[in-house]
Amino acid sequence: MVTCGSRVLYVGSAERALEIARSLEGEVVDLAGRVVMPGFIDSHLHVDSLGLALSTLDLRGVRSISELKEKLREYASRSRLTWILGHGWDQELFEEHRWPTRWDLDEVESNRPVLLTRVCLHAGVVNTRALLISRVVESGVPGVVRDERGEPTGVLLEEALKYVRERVRSELTVRD
Repeated sequence: MVTCGSRVLYVGSAERALEIARSLEGEVVDLAGRVVMPGFIDSHLHVDSLGLALSTLDLRGVRSISELKEKLREYASRSRLTWILGHGWDQELFEEHRWPTRWDLDEVESNRPVLLTRVCLHAGVVNTRALLISRVVESGVPGVVRDERGEPTGVLLEEALKYVRERVRSELTVRD
């Protein structure tokens, strides 16, 4: 193997390694038959969510709840999944200056459960169908946000979101 500074330049035959090391002023490292693997560091990445996120509705950059609903409407018409999933919205960008609610989502889709995760992945919003199917309210887990009348708004924080995500994952197939 030939290195130069902190970079690996070549792995292969000893003869070629010597040629490359001489021409590029690199260092030949004899691995003596051992294997070198690159270091993969996961500082804080939800790898298990990445594959799913790549096939769900991307809501990053959405500027209003009405735009969110339009994108949801388009995606729901194409999606064959039992659960309609999306990610990346940020209410701080919304012209309405509020979080989306289950009632907003119900206007677009009330037959299939919807779960839209916020950009931070620590909060989300579900429609009424998802609240009923997941039974997150009845579970008693913390994080179900309620309005001034005590009604669940569909906004889920931390543990409540985790609870619903686990329900969704249990229903996904390999094809999904």
